Amino acid sequence: MALGCVLMLAGCGTRLSDSAFSAFRVGATTAPQPGETGVPAAGQSPGSTPGVLPPTDNPTATGPTPTSPTGGGKHGSGPGTAATNPANSGGKANFASDTGVTADSITVCNVVTQGGPFGPYQFTPSYYGAAAYFAALNAKGGINGRRVNFISHPDDGSDSGNLDQIHTCIDTNKAFAFVANNIYEYAGAPYTAQKGVPDIGSQPISTYYYQYPNLFSIDGLNQLHNGKPVSDKSSAYRWSEQATFFKTREHVTHVGVVFYDQQSSQYGANQLAADYKQAGVKVSMYQVNLGLPNFASAVAQMKADGVDLVADAVDANGGQKLCQAIEQNSAFENQMKVHLSTISAWGASIGEDFAQTPKCLAKSWVDGYTVNFQDTSNPEVAKFQAAIRKYFPSWLPHNHEWSFEGWVGAEWFTEAAKSCGADLTRKCVMAYMNNMPDFGGDGVTVPYVSFRPLAPSFYTKKTRHCVSAAQWSIAANKWVTRASPSSTCFMVKGYGFHLQSPT
Repeated sequence: MALGCVLMLAGCGTRLSDSAFSAFRVGATTAPQPGETGVPAAGQSPGSTPGVLPPTDNPTATGPTPTSPTGGGKHGSGPGTAATNPANSGGKANFASDTGVTADSITVCNVVTQGGPFGPYQFTPSYYGAAAYFAALNAKGGINGRRVNFISHPDDGSDSGNLDQIHTCIDTNKAFAFVANNIYEYAGAPYTAQKGVPDIGSQPISTYYYQYPNLFSIDGLNQLHNGKPVSDKSSAYRWSEQATFFKTREHVTHVGVVFYDQQSSQYGANQLAADYKQAGVKVSMYQVNLGLPNFASAVAQMKADGVDLVADAVDANGGQKLCQAIEQNSAFENQMKVHLSTISAWGASIGEDFAQTPKCLAKSWVDGYTVNFQDTSNPEVAKFQAAIRKYFPSWLPHNHEWSFEGWVGAEWFTEAAKSCGADLTRKCVMAYMNNMPDFGGDGVTVPYVSFRPLAPSFYTKKTRHCVSAAQWSIAANKWVTRASPSSTCFMVKGYGFHLQSPT
């Protein structure tokens, strides 16, 4: 069974998918078809015309040539257009230094799940953010004078997984690396690991990101990552800063976790419960039947129990039905301070999707590791939004926190590649990823994203961990920042939790 429990659980490094439990897509809008403006189709990458995605049979095809600002990481944007890099290589000329690298280009691949029962919006956001970043970066000369050829091969979400797409990227396109993958069933992960292809800034939907040393999730990792298979007995660590935030700033006293009688949902619910228990908050669990969920009964019990924060481990359809049940119980709606959704809800369409339950919508919150993708007071977010508007305007109604994390993942790869100068190799990129200072993404992520091994004693003492959180504003029709990773931080201890086997 796919590891839905690590898909989208906001702010804990293991994220619960809102699509892990549902065989249908919920949403008020009609999905664009593959190949339409702004939508990646199999074997396509951003073309020379903004928003149009031509075939990329030729792996040396390049992306758009826009005039959009981009930060290019802590060390600034790509220096100039010449195929040399004086800053990082002492003036040494670029050369074909590794697979997918020429004197003037780097071929980078991306796989996202676009089809299947979950619809085109669940897993594709990462692609748009990364594509926009590389397009803007290419306009400034690329990475040390090399343009990025960013190729996407979305899979169809079928039971066959994505082996074909992964093989095409590695064997046909000769990709140097993967960036910002977001794959529901990462069937190709073992092959990616076998070939030693770096996979950087991707969403940790599968525990393969805990296992293989060349897979680097956008959330970072401070444990495991040693190549050994993950089992139900494998342990990792996490912190309770998000739970501490809601306890301290929103004064919640009793959390109700709503989940399905399904393994992935139960696993995600247990992790939510563990976070709040670690923070010293009372937790009660409310299980509903996946096929015929009685959310009204769960809401009535939460009212009787005195719950003031509802954290759900359900899909989007379940979230809508839960909000309907909350609004039908006005006494509980008044009692509830926060409805905390999984990160899958952190998208621009939630105002439309939950328009029928405005009171619940007004109390809807999300939390995670990166700054709010709609908070343009942050300069990097403003650059991201400008690039999306320029190259993928049809994506704006579906823009998402994962789109911004795709942007950040592309920046992360860019920093790693820049560090290598003219002699760009996978070995050099891997060395950077494993030994770099903690990546902060120019202040847009929490400051402890790292892959460095840490002593067990690190987790038993209090360390500083920061929070990103947002609340939906009906008046503004967008997510409004309530906590920023640059300023909202707590001293918390780590605690161990068990992972779950990917099969």
